Amino acid sequence: MKRKRGSMVIGFLLVLAGVAWIAYQYFPQYFQWLPRDWVWPFYIITVGAIFILVALLAGTGGLAVPGCIIATIGGILYYQTTTDDWESWSFIWLLIPASVGIGLIIAALIDRHWKALRVGFWLAAANLIVFSIFWLAFRGSQGIVAKYWPVLLILAGFIFLIESWKPRRRIE
Repeated sequence: MKRKRGSMVIGFLLVLAGVAWIAYQYFPQYFQWLPRDWVWPFYIITVGAIFILVALLAGTGGLAVPGCIIATIGGILYYQTTTDDWESWSFIWLLIPASVGIGLIIAALIDRHWKALRVGFWLAAANLIVFSIFWLAFRGSQGIVAKYWPVLLILAGFIFLIESWKPRRRIE
């Protein structure tokens, strides 16, 4: 039954996407509220959202990971398109592995795979911490942040060193 439910959800979402696409092509006046810069990254975000929605509705957690990756790439492209901040690729790419971690968290919750929950948390946390440090380093040119951001880098390094020294628990 799980497999049929997944096929049914995917089929429904494909039909819905097709109807929306036809409506957009033949009735563009109803979609003028969408800013032009927002339209093309929206397609990418929508594909990612469909993957996540199918993962949630069909109970197939594995689809959450590619869904999060695709939606994150769409979000990054939306940000860069609307702000014309293409130089941000030097650090914004760290959101992609963070999205893998978020996808693993969602998948672990759906599939009740608790080991993956921890892996997903650490993957997301590590990349979001490093992303934040680089964001502050490259964009936080005001006050104390610009001068002392390497301290945050050192603190993050110590967190990982302490975590690596902890003995591993054996799960049998």
